[in-house]
Amino acid sequence: MIGDLDLESTDQPVNQELTNDVGDASTWTILVYMMGDTDLEFFAGTDLEEMLSIDASNKLNLVVLADRSPLDEEFLPGYTNQDFVGLGNWDDTKMLLFGNQEVSILPPLKSVEQGLNMGDADTLANFIEFGLSNFPADRNGLIFWDHGAGWPGMGPDEFEDGIPFLDPSGEYIAGDILNLSEIQTGIKSGLSSVAVEKLDLVGFDACLMATYEVAAAMANLADFMVASEELEPGHGWDYQSLQILNGTSNVSAEELGSHIAKGFQSQAQSFDTDENITLSVLNLTVFDEFQNSMADLLDPLLSDPIPVAPSISRSLNGSSRFGSSPNPDQDSHIVDLGNFVEGLAGIGVDNEIEQTLNVLNRLVVNKVAGVASKRASGLSVYFPKTIGYMDENYLSLDVVPNWKAFLENFLSAGQNIPDMSKAKLDQEVTSTEYYIDSEGLTITANIDSLSQETITEVILYYGVVDPADDMLYFIGEEPGWIYDDGTVSAFYDLSILTMSDGYDTSYAYTYFTVDEDENLYFFDIPLGYMPSNELENDDAPIHDVELSLVIDGDTGDILSEVYYEVDESGQWGELMADPEGAIFPVVQMENDDGSLDWVSASDLWLYADLDALTYSFEPLPEGITVIADLYVYDYGDNSDYVSVETTVPDLSEKN
Repeated sequence: MIGDLDLESTDQPVNQELTNDVGDASTWTILVYMMGDTDLEFFAGTDLEEMLSIDASNKLNLVVLADRSPLDEEFLPGYTNQDFVGLGNWDDTKMLLFGNQEVSILPPLKSVEQGLNMGDADTLANFIEFGLSNFPADRNGLIFWDHGAGWPGMGPDEFEDGIPFLDPSGEYIAGDILNLSEIQTGIKSGLSSVAVEKLDLVGFDACLMATYEVAAAMANLADFMVASEELEPGHGWDYQSLQILNGTSNVSAEELGSHIAKGFQSQAQSFDTDENITLSVLNLTVFDEFQNSMADLLDPLLSDPIPVAPSISRSLNGSSRFGSSPNPDQDSHIVDLGNFVEGLAGIGVDNEIEQTLNVLNRLVVNKVAGVASKRASGLSVYFPKTIGYMDENYLSLDVVPNWKAFLENFLSAGQNIPDMSKAKLDQEVTSTEYYIDSEGLTITANIDSLSQETITEVILYYGVVDPADDMLYFIGEEPGWIYDDGTVSAFYDLSILTMSDGYDTSYAYTYFTVDEDENLYFFDIPLGYMPSNELENDDAPIHDVELSLVIDGDTGDILSEVYYEVDESGQWGELMADPEGAIFPVVQMENDDGSLDWVSASDLWLYADLDALTYSFEPLPEGITVIADLYVYDYGDNSDYVSVETTVPDLSEKN
């Protein structure tokens, strides 16, 4: 630890005029843990500039531990060698003090300035100890800055002392994640070293961090928490929101959190990225009560999970999802907790549902959301649909024991469905109907009578047979409907998404859902990406990217368009693409044995100049063979399907 640090050991000493008197109830110290040693480095610079713009005051100490990368934009966009806040380009870790529209360099946490590993709990603890011991104030806040993934944590930090953290192959940069346990440990240790019981506010300027698990980990460490359920655009928060702390009145942690949320929304509106944002302000002082209400809700479901498992699965399927992807290996498996609890109505725990939602409403004291994320309750949770996608690392978490036990029970129940009750359709030819009209293809099938209680989801997968190689390529999927009469149906409008860079055009795979109340169309589009400096390397990995589109169903206008990259550790962040690099639209190819592989949609790739890419839904050409597979799933992810093969007719003559 750094208790013996000599503040005079630097040529740029602490600006003591900016420190506060602890007795003034209006004073704040805000610590920002900026893990900028990633492809978000450019955005770190813009946020530091926002901090620099804050006016003079003796009420705010703004201390930032800012890590930068030795890489630059010639390696990958997002990295930069630009000057930040007048301090030039640095590739180590600097501790900065902002105030009076000036910035001072504070003594390094190590004996000399080095690139620290900010994925290490000790680095976090040392920073908290330094900041709170040297800049005491009546109220304290800590903000984490980087990619985020929810319960796995956030990060990564890619370099320490100029040496990269490499993947197992030893060829590519991987980084060190600050996992949830390390976040807990670092905060506890740092606070303990300065005899501070709790933070007034903890914030996560990162994707997917407003989860039940993260809130549980922070509940004894802070009074309020600010975080997003959904993915965050690269610009993140507007740090000029901290200007409120320089006002004449005292500002509570709740007021500060609400002001941060409002500033985030306003900035997103100015960047046209506000349609599907979320940001929640949580009052963690009521979290123990929320934990108790969740325990009361889950206990009856734990005691006898099999009778209620279908209803649990249907509620899961009807809940908003965050960080979602058609490729389950990329999916975060995070869903809205409030949606899920509300969807359990009618299974014998209605009183517990009401109590839990009431406490949730007191836990979430403020939130902002775009029109596409209006259903967000303010708190999400990890909930994989099947036991096969349950991350083993989740089982080591100890912050939400009741939820973990519930997940294990529910997923295990799905493995014990009797064979006669597993998902099954009536395979008689006469039980499946389909027809094509000017609107598209409609398929209807009958559920086997013994499966009607266990089936919880219908998905239509559709593909085309390429005449060039006679292979089947699936090009999209969308949910269908389950009816009370024992039938299921789905619809496909016989269109395909094309992407163009102005030179070439390629098909792309889409996962389509619709918000019927708002008439909004949501498209999750899996893509591959490679920067230009990796295109000639046959061994270079393809980066996993997700394009999230929100389209107005009335006008056809694109309301939101954001490319997100997800790394091997599950960390999500906005893609900063090399415009000379390549975007690879992908589809699913069916092999001879019926297995599916994600493959490039064509031999062509598109330039990754994201602003120049255009999208269009085009009708399938007349005469092409279409395969539509209508799948039903039970709560154990057992499935059955009927397949329809047809050709696209000439619809130009239809009314």
